[in-house]
Amino acid sequence: MAGMSVRAVPDEPEGRGEPGMVTIAAAVDETIAAIDPPAQDAAVVALARKMASAIDGMKGEQLGLMIGQTAPQLLKVLQELDARALKRKSAARSARPNRVAQLRAAHASSPAKRKRAGG
Repeated sequence: MAGMSVRAVPDEPEGRGEPGMVTIAAAVDETIAAIDPPAQDAAVVALARKMASAIDGMKGEQLGLMIGQTAPQLLKVLQELDARALKRKSAARSARPNRVAQLRAAHASSPAKRKRAGG
């Protein structure tokens, strides 16, 4: 997850779980907020939140099994969200002409260039 920034999750989640206990759902919400996915990724966001809620809803041995089976999948879902965000940012950057492309275009359309070409 190269493009993801690491931020601390608050020790006191807002309105979730027991005081002093950080929930998976709160951590996933923080991660999703940092990625800031567009509306078209709503299904992936909903899946991540559903998985986190399922993990948070388990207790004891059930929790251990749920984490072992679901946590790796949850991480893959969050990595997919991050990868999509990076692709969109990269596509947006490559769609904008950079300074070299702007200079080349200006040079190609200059009157001196047309005069030398016989135009």
